[in-house]
Amino acid sequence: EAYRQRRLEEQARQSADKSIFSSEGIENQDLVRAIEEGNRYIEAVRRANDAIPGEEISEKLYRLETLIRKIFEVLKPEQLPKLRKFMQYYMPTTLKLVQTYQELDTQPAAGENIQQSKAEIEKTLDTINLAYEKLLDSFFEDAAIDIKSDITVLETMLAQEGLTKNPFDTESGSERR
Repeated sequence: EAYRQRRLEEQARQSADKSIFSSEGIENQDLVRAIEEGNRYIEAVRRANDAIPGEEISEKLYRLETLIRKIFEVLKPEQLPKLRKFMQYYMPTTLKLVQTYQELDTQPAAGENIQQSKAEIEKTLDTINLAYEKLLDSFFEDAAIDIKSDITVLETMLAQEGLTKNPFDTESGSERR
């Protein structure tokens, strides 16, 4: 029953996802190619996830798929150099691990080597998901710096106009004369 429910949820998610992640209207061809490659990886992870019945691994693969999608949704042309190693090494290696897990999962007899390899891949997926989260967060680093700068300027201007306490004034109001 849980497997059937997961399949229904996956079908609904797939139809919703198709309209979300697109390179339409993007003029930078390098960015278009990166997005299209990201789509191929997402589809490959999704196909592997559909073939693997385990709940725990599926949750990790759903998370992986979501992170890859988010990375490419927020990607800007100036961030492409930062993404090169991710696309040339991390994503292909991650996909290889996922597909190996899928292959191991289809074996009729799960001996010690198969069980150990699957457990190692599951553990590694946790590490991969954390790394992908950090990569996604790093894309917002410039925005965070801009926000801090804007806030500092705004606070300074408000203080200069006497609308707030001057942040550079170290004396308290009771010590002034």
